[in-house]
Amino acid sequence: MTRKSIFNLTACIMALVMVVITIVTLLSTGKTKVSYTADVKVAGGAVSGEAMQTVILQAEADKCTFEISASGPNEIVSTIGGYRVSASAEGLFSVTAGAEKMTKEATGLEGKNVLLTFEQKLADGAKLTDGTYQVTYKVVMAEETGGMRKFLSVLLAAVILALFLWILYLEGNKESECTKKQLRMRGRAYSGAFYVMAMATLAFALLSSVVPRFPFSTFQAGIIVILAGASAFLILANRMNAYTQLNAKRGTIFAIFLIASILNLIAAMIGLMGKTSVITPSGTGMVKNGAVNLIAAVCLMVVAIDLSLKGGSGRSASERRARVRRERYENYSAADEDNSIYDEVDR
Repeated sequence: MTRKSIFNLTACIMALVMVVITIVTLLSTGKTKVSYTADVKVAGGAVSGEAMQTVILQAEADKCTFEISASGPNEIVSTIGGYRVSASAEGLFSVTAGAEKMTKEATGLEGKNVLLTFEQKLADGAKLTDGTYQVTYKVVMAEETGGMRKFLSVLLAAVILALFLWILYLEGNKESECTKKQLRMRGRAYSGAFYVMAMATLAFALLSSVVPRFPFSTFQAGIIVILAGASAFLILANRMNAYTQLNAKRGTIFAIFLIASILNLIAAMIGLMGKTSVITPSGTGMVKNGAVNLIAAVCLMVVAIDLSLKGGSGRSASERRARVRRERYENYSAADEDNSIYDEVDR
């Protein structure tokens, strides 16, 4: 494939990915989804044990719309209540949920917590054999966020896509300034970084499926994977002299990585020593974002140390071409001086 076709294909793939991400984001903006399955124990013709469960949601908008549904045995009646959490719990709604979605609206929720309660009982005259039954609830809290947030989402997606195309264009133009060996070394560095990211993603995925209360959120796992892959690429590219022009700006780049590492370390200390946030019933996100800053500080420091220890070698393609031109010019000048002897003899 030519350089232009590679650019076009990569740009189309990235554009398609950004379009999908943007559409899903716009459709999900301002929505909080709860999918909960309750184990209902029936003994002696009645529901026994804990017949009520609670979930707390945080609302950012003043007005919210709740879509509620429940699925399970017809003999079990489910009642879902909503309350505004304040000095005294204020009732918002109470519905008997069924398989069909029910819609309820509530106002005055901006910055408030909403308590949802799930309660089960047997319907009048219904009979069930003793045992454990499952009832699944689905609640969607949709907030009226307005069009500004959606506009900012589209604008941010466009900026990310434009930045990607600009970086891709610059990287493609560098091929004319590099030797084939440098391009091969860059390919190896990219390959190593890709395997690091792939295995780190696989590790997060497998551990999250086994550990009941996985401590990392999706955002934290994604950032850590990117940090690991980028660090691997920078170290491999530096070790294999894939960017020989780096020598001219090595001190500046080292200072940038060192400052970024120190800033992330300060942010990590502030984040980790701050007040512990409330852990949701799902058990995810128990690691604070300050831990991600700490990992970023370590990665940046390792890259900075590697830059300082590995001085790099070799010349860029443009430097080599200039050297060859100088040598040719010097050889031609020496040949002209030798020919001047024969000119004097002729005269």
